[in-house]
Amino acid sequence: MNTLRMSYHEVNSKLELKEFIKTYQNIECSYSLPYLASAHMQQAEFTMMPHLKLKYFKEGKLELESYIEEYPNDIEGRYVRFLIQSNLPSFLGYSENISSDKEFIMRNLNSSTLSEEYKEVIRDTINKIDKE
Repeated sequence: MNTLRMSYHEVNSKLELKEFIKTYQNIECSYSLPYLASAHMQQAEFTMMPHLKLKYFKEGKLELESYIEEYPNDIEGRYVRFLIQSNLPSFLGYSENISSDKEFIMRNLNSSTLSEEYKEVIRDTINKIDKE
């Protein structure tokens, strides 16, 4: 799981995204679902066809929101949603949870069972987004 978490942050191209999805799509761990949902959304970034952009976005959003509905206290689901919503154009209308997710993450991160290394990645990423 730690490899998946770190790999998620290293995806910067269409090829890396395809490899990420291929590598982790059959993993039998529910905690991987937010990362895969985000990867499905990110496919929109690498296609020129508007109908596919919308399809990838909607499918990934539905997967992510379903996961968060089932696991509302999962930091990783809320973290992934925070990342997505913080980086999307406002015209997509998917930004309503940025503040509440950030607050939830920061309030619960220290007591989570995540590795200290990944907690630091989360803190650094949130701080970087805050400075933008």
